[in-house]
Amino acid sequence: PAWVAQVARVTEAYATTELEDLSERALVISDVQFEKYLLPGVVASYLRQKHPAALAQAAQQLSADVYDLLQQHGGFDDRAGFSILDEHWPMIAAALPLFLKEDNARLQNVCRWLHAFLNGSGRWDEKVLIYIEAEQRAAAANDWLNAGWRAYSLGVTYRERNQLPELLDCAK
Repeated sequence: PAWVAQVARVTEAYATTELEDLSERALVISDVQFEKYLLPGVVASYLRQKHPAALAQAAQQLSADVYDLLQQHGGFDDRAGFSILDEHWPMIAAALPLFLKEDNARLQNVCRWLHAFLNGSGRWDEKVLIYIEAEQRAAAANDWLNAGWRAYSLGVTYRERNQLPELLDCAK
């Protein structure tokens, strides 16, 4: 609820109360402790159809908040920032698909800021998902330096996971 409150610009107590209320009405699905929430597909479809502007605004705010967080606490040299990124991981994970829709420069910054954190925390699946798209986007933008770094990093990850066919694809 903390990151929902941050994005919605309301107090955490208010966000918690509202999320619990939505959960009781089955508009969101929560865990037993009311700490994690999922939006059922039918509700998500309804919101996309009836309130696209509100969703776009929320997505823009989430993207901006996470970008600022990564800028402040991400990177190769900020090992102290790992705990902050780990604490905010649900919010960061929710924003990753949004960064894939943004311009190449912004996506490459996100990859650079997350690189050490994703490696150090073992979030290789997330790294692979975002880096595949980031490599393709960089190549399409003739940003060969970033395309090369994304391919190299993917190759290292595949090697660590003993995924030889994928590793060989990175070498092409």
